[in-house]
Amino acid sequence: GSIPGSTELEIKVGRYIAEKLIHKYGLVKDKEAVILLNTLGRSLSKNTSRTDLPFLFGILDSDEITAFACPGGIILLTKFLIRSVQHTSELLGI
Repeated sequence: GSIPGSTELEIKVGRYIAEKLIHKYGLVKDKEAVILLNTLGRSLSKNTSRTDLPFLFGILDSDEITAFACPGGIILLTKFLIRSVQHTSELLGI
């Protein structure tokens, strides 16, 4: 189906912001960690009211403890944040 104009714009803005963050920090290239994060995130995102968004999750190469929720369903967590959690439930809470 087609994406409504406002959602399409939201996705474009989110990608722009994500590109800036990725340019600043870089992405972690740990394929298994990225697959796990996307599996967890997408299972959680199915319970949102925004099923129209193509949720994407990535790991920024940063030693800061932070996460970014960009418009359009792009979620970026830092590697240090991920290393700081003790259990998967904590990661899901973030």
